[in-house]
Amino acid sequence: MIINEIMSRNVVSIPSSATLKEAAKVMKKYDIGFLVVHDEKLEGVITDRDIVLGIANGNDVNDSVKYNLKKHIITCYETDDVSDASDKMGNYQIKRIVILNDKDEVSGILSLSDISRNYETEENALEALMEISYHFV
Repeated sequence: MIINEIMSRNVVSIPSSATLKEAAKVMKKYDIGFLVVHDEKLEGVITDRDIVLGIANGNDVNDSVKYNLKKHIITCYETDDVSDASDKMGNYQIKRIVILNDKDEVSGILSLSDISRNYETEENALEALMEISYHFV
């Protein structure tokens, strides 16, 4: 199965100048827990957990997301096989991966949910998720 067949193309992004509070509001508005941080180029990603940890570590809600985002971005290409993305998700212990097109532009997000929804049987989906999640233990 190829990534572009199952990935989500609805990528929500914010600029690195956005505050933690603004990022949280965008997540609430779209009912998501993951944002791409994008200025002229892909700067990083930030999750709802990153926001919580940032505040717990003393950051203010008005601080820029650029101080809390993950700059080491794990990516795949939309023409890669889903198994490649699954391997990376397991190895890096992540639940979502940024997908790039052939011009190295963000074209989508692939999540564990996307993967599990696209298997023919529940048994196959469970097997795939267990393989990915094995690395989380």
